Amino acid sequence: MTMNRIQIFIYKSILIFTFLLFTFSCVKEKFSDPEYDITGIWYGSWQGNTDESGTFITDITMDFTDFEGYIYILSDLPSLFNYGIDFDGTISGHEVNTLISVENVLIRAEGELENDSIAEGTFHTSVDIDGNWSCRKIPLNEVEISDSFTYSTNHTISCMTFDGENFWVNPEFEYKLLLLDQEGEVINSFDTDNYYKDMTFSGKYLWCVSYNSDKIIKLDKKGNEIVRIDPPHYFADAIAFDGTYLWCSDGLYRMTYKLDTLGNVLDSLQNPLLPHSVHMEYFDDHLFINCLSKIFKLSLNGTIVSYFDIPGGYPRGMSVYDNSIWYVYQEQYEQGVCCKQTIFYEFRLE
Repeated sequence: MTMNRIQIFIYKSILIFTFLLFTFSCVKEKFSDPEYDITGIWYGSWQGNTDESGTFITDITMDFTDFEGYIYILSDLPSLFNYGIDFDGTISGHEVNTLISVENVLIRAEGELENDSIAEGTFHTSVDIDGNWSCRKIPLNEVEISDSFTYSTNHTISCMTFDGENFWVNPEFEYKLLLLDQEGEVINSFDTDNYYKDMTFSGKYLWCVSYNSDKIIKLDKKGNEIVRIDPPHYFADAIAFDGTYLWCSDGLYRMTYKLDTLGNVLDSLQNPLLPHSVHMEYFDDHLFINCLSKIFKLSLNGTIVSYFDIPGGYPRGMSVYDNSIWYVYQEQYEQGVCCKQTIFYEFRLE
């Protein structure tokens, strides 16, 4: 008995429907719901199949099975060194996959999430460097703004510190220090022989990193130079004071050094963050460093403990005093000629 046209149509419809159900089940199995939320900052290390190795830090946002963000690969390989690139990928269950392009080098990374804060896997590159990677999610610390004020200015700020009563500000590429009260009014100014990358207050003196010479310079509270010392490796970015000793970061070598006030190196640690993180402070046996428009808390052995977000993005200066972090943010006009808005923010750390 042959099938009529209606029977044939019904038979084909059942086959098509069955095929679609099978296809959908396969796709659903392949791209199952993510088991973990990977949004946030991740820090990790990688080891190549030769002698190459390094670290990386990435900022990820997640949209169901898709994710994207920036990744910064830190190493001694010129072909892989970068200041941050876009990347995206997929997550299915506890498995992650991504393809990254860094200066014409393709990197395919695959791995698994052990939980919501630990992941590891393998990578393959287009330059015959394969290997393994592992990373951990850095805890986000919810820190609230406790105070703020606006400073009316048309100059860009290079760095800032707080002495407990007033703020010391160095306008970018200007040979002067400005003294601001806590309402944002300029109450004094002093001429200097240098302009600075970063500064910190030691209780009586200002310690500054010179833009001109990369020297560490000690100033009195009238801007007079008292002494200057050479940083290790003749390069310095940021400086902090712990009550007895200085801490100086070297972005060229990605190192942070503990120094006495004569410049002798007492200890050192590898800076896990990006080069040229130019503002650093010490508080409660930890270092606070700005990077990626955030402020990171580091232990004194170089481990990233946590971070918190800051409004506005890149800070133009940072200072710790009496359980608080002060930082200054400047919103610039599109031309970048002068500043649209300058705001000082206070975060309580307790």
